[in-house]
Amino acid sequence: IQDFAYIYSQRMGIRIELLLKTLWGDFYINTKTKRIMKGAQAKEKKPLFVQLVLDNIWSLYDAVVIRRDRLKVEKVVTSLGIKVMTRDLRHSDPKILLYGICSQWLPVSSAVLSMVCEKLPSPLEVSAERVEKLMSIGTRRFDSLPKKTQELKTAFLQCSSGTNAPVIIFVSKMFAVDTKALPQNRQSIALRPTGSPSPWPHQTPPMPKFLPLPPLGPWHAWPHGTRQPPQESHKPTTANRTPSSA
Repeated sequence: IQDFAYIYSQRMGIRIELLLKTLWGDFYINTKTKRIMKGAQAKEKKPLFVQLVLDNIWSLYDAVVIRRDRLKVEKVVTSLGIKVMTRDLRHSDPKILLYGICSQWLPVSSAVLSMVCEKLPSPLEVSAERVEKLMSIGTRRFDSLPKKTQELKTAFLQCSSGTNAPVIIFVSKMFAVDTKALPQNRQSIALRPTGSPSPWPHQTPPMPKFLPLPPLGPWHAWPHGTRQPPQESHKPTTANRTPSSA
C-alpha cells in the first residue's frame, strides 16, 4: 500500500498520510472533485483500493497476457518509468514479460521486507516465557534442558549483534519425511559384469544376466534406415532354360 500511496500522492497531489489511511477501507474517490469520500458501499462505488490498485494490476495483466497489446504495454512501461529488456518483449511466453515488469514495478522482496518491519513486533519485545517456550521441544520443560542451552535465554532476549554474542538459528517449521527417502537409506544401484560378486550383498538384489542379442538380419543393413528385406532375384537359371532360349 505504501508504494501505491507514494505513486498517487505524486500524481494526484493528495497527502500520502491520507492515502495510507483510506486506501484500505470503505472509501472512494470523486473523479469530479478529486476528493476522497466515505461510503463507497452505500453509494455503490468502487472502493479506493479497487480503483487505484486492483484495476491497474488487472489492466496490466490484460494487456500483457490476454490481449498482448504491445502498444499499450509500451505506454504502461513508459508511464511507470521502468526499462524492460528487448528479449522479454519478444518472448513467446507473455508471463516472462509480465514478470519483468512486475519485478521492477512491485518487487516482492521489498514488499515482504517492509511488511515484516512494520507489522511484526520487535524481537526485543518478546517475553521471557515466550523464549522458554520457543527453546523447549514438545512437552519438554525449559528446566530440563542442558545448562549451556539455558544460558542462551539471555542472548535470546538481548538480540545482540556483538562479536562475542552467540549465533542462534531457530527452525520454525519442519516437514515429515519417510525414513526410506533419506539419502543414507536409499539403495545404491550400479552396473557390474555378469558373474562377478556383488560388492553390496546385503543392500542390492542380484543383477540379471545380460542375454546376447540375436544376429542381425538383412533388413538391418538396408539403406536409408528401412526395415524391408531385399527382394529375391528371379533371374532364370540354366536348369530352368527352355530349348528356345538356349
